[in-house]
Amino acid sequence: MRCFLGLPVPAPLRQQLAQWCAAASTEAAMPEEMPAPEEQTRWEHHDDWHLTVAFLGHTDAGTVARLASAMERICAEAAVIRQPLAAPARFPTASGPLLVLEGEAVSALVALRTAVAPVCLRLGLPWEPRAFRPHVTLARQYPRGRAVPPLPEPVMLPANELVLYRSEPPDATGRRYRVQARWPLGQS
Repeated sequence: MRCFLGLPVPAPLRQQLAQWCAAASTEAAMPEEMPAPEEQTRWEHHDDWHLTVAFLGHTDAGTVARLASAMERICAEAAVIRQPLAAPARFPTASGPLLVLEGEAVSALVALRTAVAPVCLRLGLPWEPRAFRPHVTLARQYPRGRAVPPLPEPVMLPANELVLYRSEPPDATGRRYRVQARWPLGQS
């Protein structure tokens, strides 16, 4: 199974962002020329919104069990995270196809990633050596040249748990991620 560790977007913030996405989607649906199907925005299902802490790739059940044991200890010692996220922007570059909320990693998030890295490496899981850019993906294939509407207010992602997600093909509602395990973050 293909897995990753992430911080879920809590319900109150999901509601706020879902309203913004609905308004942005309505604005996006009224272009003078309709975009080609491959350029049409694919909005992520709001229940799938998360901030990825680490991609784990294809992971077998035994590795997941060993990872779960280590994550329980790491999360018990980790601080609750309050991650600010900036206004919606394109990702990974200014002309990229993703529409995300991105922010500069706070120290609690950096500490969590730092603690997770050696566990992943010890278990033979992939670890991305490039710079970490925390973000929440709202949409894919956001059309190039289309303006990105601003959010009405700044966004703060409060995270009091780390989640192990499994990726699957989208279901009838568009959801792609299933929760495999949850660990509360122990220090506030």
